Amino acid sequence: MGIEEMRARIAESKTRAQQRPPAPPRGAKPGGKKKPKPEQLRHTCGHAVRPKQYANHKCPACTNLYRGQKAREIKQARAVRDREVLDFAGREQGRLPVGTMKTFCWTGTVWRGVMSILGVAHEFQAEGSTERKCLLNLHRAYMAWLPAHRHLIEAADAAAAQETSKSHPQSAP
Repeated sequence: MGIEEMRARIAESKTRAQQRPPAPPRGAKPGGKKKPKPEQLRHTCGHAVRPKQYANHKCPACTNLYRGQKAREIKQARAVRDREVLDFAGREQGRLPVGTMKTFCWTGTVWRGVMSILGVAHEFQAEGSTERKCLLNLHRAYMAWLPAHRHLIEAADAAAAQETSKSHPQSAP
């Protein structure tokens, strides 16, 4: 195949492209007829919808916007949800007294918890649908009892500190 033949083929292909009819506009049906737009109605919000969608009495665009906003609000609420913070009435470092023991038991329907404090004759009991709720209920019971019996807790702390310093002399301050 010589150069002259290649030039002839290229020229021939260019003339074919020029003879081809232009592409129809988007949405047009073959044969040159444009696709008719469906009839549209407007909701009171201003969104244009088809008559079938208008019959639902709810604007689909507004519904989708509302759902998206509601989902974002729920997500933010979960992220910022105020969890109950355990407050130990100003105790040092927010701790329970030394020697406090907590026992939790799943009964098949609820969690039951018992908290006893070394040196104090009072035992706290609580129930909850989850282990965390049971712990919070124990905490509430302790906080309700604490203001009237703070002197017992301070005495138990002092006794536990002396006990610790006797058994571990190198760790004493």
